[in-house]
Amino acid sequence: MSDDGMTLDLVRDFLRDVERRQAERVVDLPGGFAVLSPRYAASHDHNKLCLRGAVAAPDALRLADDVLGGAGLGHRLVVVDDDDLGAAFAGPFEQAGYAHDVELVMVERGALPAASRRPVAVEPVTADDLADMERRDWRGALPGASPEAVEQLVGRRRARTLGADGVVFLAVRDPEAGPAGGVANGAAPRGIVARADLYLDPARGLAQIEDVMTDAAHRNRGYAQALLDDATRRAQEAGCGTRFLLAAADDWPQVLYGRLGYTVIGSRHLFARTA
Repeated sequence: MSDDGMTLDLVRDFLRDVERRQAERVVDLPGGFAVLSPRYAASHDHNKLCLRGAVAAPDALRLADDVLGGAGLGHRLVVVDDDDLGAAFAGPFEQAGYAHDVELVMVERGALPAASRRPVAVEPVTADDLADMERRDWRGALPGASPEAVEQLVGRRRARTLGADGVVFLAVRDPEAGPAGGVANGAAPRGIVARADLYLDPARGLAQIEDVMTDAAHRNRGYAQALLDDATRRAQEAGCGTRFLLAAADDWPQVLYGRLGYTVIGSRHLFARTA
């Protein structure tokens, strides 16, 4: 097996562990498992089927209805991290009303990033620190979502802290909002305008960088690259020589990541439907 093939297997094993560790309940299934978290019922990512082994498409469709429908969920999400299985599912799932999206697994093994010519302050923050930014993002992305659903999507970040041996939330604060002052000085901290997640697995030598986001009004200022650079430094310091991220195959960020040294080594398939 090639180096990329071995790395892809490690990434897939890591992702399965992340999904299991965040779940309130795991249901073992033929060809994989399901994760369920009733506390975050609005989060498709925390309530889904994860399949890799040999299972026929009709059986997978039935399992999605039985497990997710049986849990009273209003969505179906099936994630497949085997390309042959994903290709076999495409026709039957699309006929059953599912949308089919492909995520690219992109890997970077470069040297420590050089210092930026325009330094950007990146800091670790808590899930609570990120709540306001996420709330804005979800309200913009899902204008029809109920307040309860939005709060579940914001609150699910607490489950993400369980996803790996090391989890760090990184952020850039608005540099134009005046001095932060600090709580000790009686001033509120500046608002967060960009963020990224870092999941560390030193035992596998892997780190995942995920959810790199910048507010629309603060884009094109180097914040995303600063977050990636900071995450890379932290990963290397933790002994994670291989960094990876997931990028939609049909969206522009994967082009940016390619320019920053990330290479596609595989993909996974997402089949989603509103029940």
